[in-house]
Amino acid sequence: MIFDIDVHAHLIRQPRSNRLSFPDYLLDVYNHKPRSFYKNDMVKEVACFKTNELRIAYATARTLCSYHLDKKELYFDIIASLLGHFNLITRNNHQYLNLKSDRLKRLRDFSKTSRIGELAQGINYLFVQERLNYPFIIDFHLFQEKSKKPASHKKTPDFVTLNIDFSQIGLLESKGEAQKGFKITGKNGKLKEALVQLESANWPSVNHLIPCCVRFEEDISSLKSGIHYSKIRKKQIKNSELQLRMFKQHFASWFYLVGDFTRASILIDGGNIENLENDERYEIGTDDKAEKIYWLKRPISINFDIEGEKSSIHLYTHFIHQNDFNIGIYESVITQIVRGNLDNKTFPFSINSEGNYKRFADGTLIRLSSNIYD
Repeated sequence: MIFDIDVHAHLIRQPRSNRLSFPDYLLDVYNHKPRSFYKNDMVKEVACFKTNELRIAYATARTLCSYHLDKKELYFDIIASLLGHFNLITRNNHQYLNLKSDRLKRLRDFSKTSRIGELAQGINYLFVQERLNYPFIIDFHLFQEKSKKPASHKKTPDFVTLNIDFSQIGLLESKGEAQKGFKITGKNGKLKEALVQLESANWPSVNHLIPCCVRFEEDISSLKSGIHYSKIRKKQIKNSELQLRMFKQHFASWFYLVGDFTRASILIDGGNIENLENDERYEIGTDDKAEKIYWLKRPISINFDIEGEKSSIHLYTHFIHQNDFNIGIYESVITQIVRGNLDNKTFPFSINSEGNYKRFADGTLIRLSSNIYD
């Protein structure tokens, strides 16, 4: 059973010139005083958060992968979810991200809540990586399970996070809101709800609690979408073994995304992987700064054996078919994963995306062909 999926039209806009354009989306940023969350106590930050459709698509995919790292058959769910997300967003005349009101009206309530929540997670994922310097993000429930800690019966955080120099651990609860009747601020608002979930986790000990909520506005509104967050300091802790496990598990979602389920499985269990140099799925190359990159070869072909029936899925996009799209990871990141210690010689990575190279804070990147990128 073979599935050929063309996701190109859903992930990008392609002008008639056949050159790609990823316009910036802006969101205002509001920093809330820890624990009060009253509107009068929030501070609007000078710098907006800037992102684009490609970055949101990539980050959303990573969050969806993180839920299913031990279940490769659920890869189908990730593709289906992405196909439904990116005809939902647009931007207004001032470049602010909006939701398409006509599209929202056609969604059932449960579907609308799910789409908004997943889209918000992708944006919050990028925000915490790029603005708060916590680039390593792992699903909390899976991390708890793999650490053999008893599951909580309360609502718990979405993610556990590790900061750029591996010295601090955080808990992240992501919220998204688009309904006009619900509030972000106040004692009954979304941020307070997020904090309650963060405080319900009695393990692991962390340095920061991070409630984060994206408030989406529709394209018929004059209001601006924004990110509301707080960074609440907890006691200082040091746990090198735990932090190394977090580092490895973060990159499990990248290997899952590219269909390398074996390495994903090893990393979520805290194991050690071999280098990629002898793996025919990868090839060594460079970026525009002559830094060594492991580029994934195309197309991605993923084989499944579900209930005794062998299936495969070939993820053909316009990029893949024309060899115009590559996803990669810096060789120095792989070296550090293989070496298995956090000596901090590899990070941080720049998130500046010059030309057709699109970089992310965790040392992964996307390259678009200069023939199609505008």
